[in-house]
Amino acid sequence: MTRRLAATTVAVAAAGLVLAAAVRPTPTTAQPPATTAALQPSVAAAKPGESLDGTWELVSVIEDGKAVPLDIVKGTMIKDARVVISGPTAALVRPDGKLRTLAFVTDPKASPKTVDIAGDMRIGGKGIYMRDGDVLMMCVRGSDAEARPTVLTSLSGSDTFLMTFRRVAAPPPQPPQPPQPQPVARPAAPVVPAEDSVRKMLVGTWGHQTDEQVVKITFNADGSFAVVKTYKKGFKKVFDHEDRLSGVWRLKDGEVTLSVTASTIREDQGQVYAYRITSINDTDVIYVDQMSGQRRMEWKLR
Repeated sequence: MTRRLAATTVAVAAAGLVLAAAVRPTPTTAQPPATTAALQPSVAAAKPGESLDGTWELVSVIEDGKAVPLDIVKGTMIKDARVVISGPTAALVRPDGKLRTLAFVTDPKASPKTVDIAGDMRIGGKGIYMRDGDVLMMCVRGSDAEARPTVLTSLSGSDTFLMTFRRVAAPPPQPPQPPQPQPVARPAAPVVPAEDSVRKMLVGTWGHQTDEQVVKITFNADGSFAVVKTYKKGFKKVFDHEDRLSGVWRLKDGEVTLSVTASTIREDQGQVYAYRITSINDTDVIYVDQMSGQRRMEWKLR
């Protein structure tokens, strides 16, 4: 998840950046979902010098005053740290290779210039932007708060993130990647009656939430599991909204092992996680993460 990092003001000069080749509109960019039509204000068409159409690469992200490493952005949100803007849409590629299209509505006549970003679930944020040649800066509020940022800076506790982009040439189309073979789940070993009871109690959907995300995990009776992480604020809420994991699980000697076979988070693919159950009943389960030692409670949702 995105680390929230120190108050700072970012000033970027276009003189240090080299003008890339003009970017042709991307034919495969999806149209914005119908649910985002209400976000598009009635503004006049932008002049050529005001247009943001093209491919823009993130060079820095500052969230709540703290810098977000670009490798985290590439590994969890935007595969190549590039966003393709075409009229009222912005398209990006997630780490799992899937295309994500956002409504991207600007008002270059406002002072400061404004931008509204939203996805197919009406998530997103309100922000302001400034373009100086091949440099584009956007400051966006990551929560559902009504207030729009007024300055291009991200201070600690402001719930804003400041993005700096530079215009680049559009990359050549990449051939589709062949699907990765999925590991076959091994038959579960026989369990003692006590574990058989725990196994039956685990089947269902459990969840917990923090200030930053809501996590739901479903244990299926066939030994498969699925996790959905929904982000509540910040950079990931606007550009990602949720991540999904799935795989196989097993219970042995009071320890639940999760083997991830598919994930929208690249780093989680192929990972194995272990949790020792210390208490379980029909409404909640308490377990300890065997790697971090952290104790957590999950509530039974259904």
